[in-house]
Amino acid sequence: SANLKVVAIGNSEVGIDVELLRRVDLSVARRFTQEEYNYITQTDSNNRFFEIWTKKEAYLKYKGMGISGGLSSFNVLEMPQMFQTFLKNGYIITVCSDEKYRIED
Repeated sequence: SANLKVVAIGNSEVGIDVELLRRVDLSVARRFTQEEYNYITQTDSNNRFFEIWTKKEAYLKYKGMGISGGLSSFNVLEMPQMFQTFLKNGYIITVCSDEKYRIED
């Protein structure tokens, strides 16, 4: 995403995604589950949109799938233990794994 690159290495499946925080048309969130859409639009927050987006992308990478499987076919809010999301220099980064992991800068 833009100029930031991230890498995830593990002994088991892991997925990672990074997005530059920017203005986005929140109507895109209609592709998500209703619960995720409600979570995003409660505050009209681009950060919440990208939180959900990076969780979905990281999960799909973790599963070895592409987004063609459908962004509304699973709800990332129902599996919070699988994700670690953080902000860094205007980017949002999410790691997905069912194993314990650490983040190094």
